[in-house]
Amino acid sequence: MTSEEARRTRRRAKLTQAQVAAALKISTFSYRRWEAGQVPLPYERTILDVFEAIDTLKAHDQ
Repeated sequence: MTSEEARRTRRRAKLTQAQVAAALKISTFSYRRWEAGQVPLPYERTILDVFEAIDTLKAHDQ
């Protein structure tokens, strides 16, 4: 997952950077830097798992 894909997925889920960072148990500052492409995403699989869980939860709410 690229930083741009992370941004698009987060926005589609209507989440803030702070919410995603909290779910990943990392600082908002670190997540913002990753999403901006300033540093590589070292937790790619974790981020993907969070977005998949969000999608699953949203599907159950509908």
